[in-house]
Amino acid sequence: METRNEKTNESKQPMRILIVGAGSAGLTTAFWLSRDGHNLTIVEKSPALRDDGHLIDFFGAGYDVAQQMGIIPDLEAIHYPI
Repeated sequence: METRNEKTNESKQPMRILIVGAGSAGLTTAFWLSRDGHNLTIVEKSPALRDDGHLIDFFGAGYDVAQQMGIIPDLEAIHYPI
């Protein structure tokens, strides 16, 4: 199922794009834009990756997107047992 708007870059030229924030939204955006061949720069104010925080649960649209990204096996491999 194609959900992206193909008219956003009619020339099909790669764009240079700055993504501010390496959270789940920023990295998901980067994933899709990189698949379309764009040149990305991601900036994050945190000096390092975090290995703490709140557990998240997702279903519905979030799960569907992760499935389209092909990352469900990776997420299952690193899940936190409850």
